[in-house]
Amino acid sequence: EELSYLQGSYLLYQIDERNKAIEDDYNTICDLCPEFKLITSLEKFKWARMMACSRNFGITVNGLKTAAMVPYADMLNHFRPRETMWLFNDNTQSFTVECLQNIECGDQVYDSYGQKSNHRFLLNYGFSVEENIEPDGYCPNEVPLLLSLNREDELYELKFKEWWIKESPVPSRRIRISATDDDRFKSLLA
Repeated sequence: EELSYLQGSYLLYQIDERNKAIEDDYNTICDLCPEFKLITSLEKFKWARMMACSRNFGITVNGLKTAAMVPYADMLNHFRPRETMWLFNDNTQSFTVECLQNIECGDQVYDSYGQKSNHRFLLNYGFSVEENIEPDGYCPNEVPLLLSLNREDELYELKFKEWWIKESPVPSRRIRISATDDDRFKSLLA
C-alpha cells in the first residue's frame, strides 16, 4: 500500500487525524439528519470532502470572504515563484486568473498553491516539491518535534503553570520548526 512508504513519518499521524475528523463530521451530520446515510456513505463523504478541501479557492465576492470551487482553474499545477494571481472580479462577477509575467503561447500556465512545506503539499494535494526552496533561499519544509515536560523536574509545576498551560493543559506538545539551514536554525540547534 502507498502509505507504507510513509512508515515512521509524522504524516501518517496527520492522515489518521484528518480521517478521524472527517468521520466525526460525517457521524455528526448523520446524528442530526439520519437520512444523510441514505444519500452517501462515509467513503464517498471523505472523497467529496477532500476534493472540496484540495480544490477550493479563497476569494472575496462583493466584500465578503468565501470559498469557491472553480472548474478548470483547479487543474493548474503548482509552481513557485508565482506566475499568476487569481481573484473574483466584482465588476464582471467572474473568477479571473491574471498573468504576472509574459507566458509564451503554448507554455503551461501555473498557479502557486502558496509557500508550504512538503508535508502540507503531500497531505493536502498529494505531491511534494523536489527542490522546495524559495528564490531568497528560504526552505518552508518543517520538522515536527515533540516537546514534553518531565514530571520529575523540580520546576515542573512552575513551567507547566507559567508557560505550558497557556497553550495546552497537556504536558507534551508537538511543534514544527523550519528546516531552513540559516543562522537562526543553526543557533536553535546549537
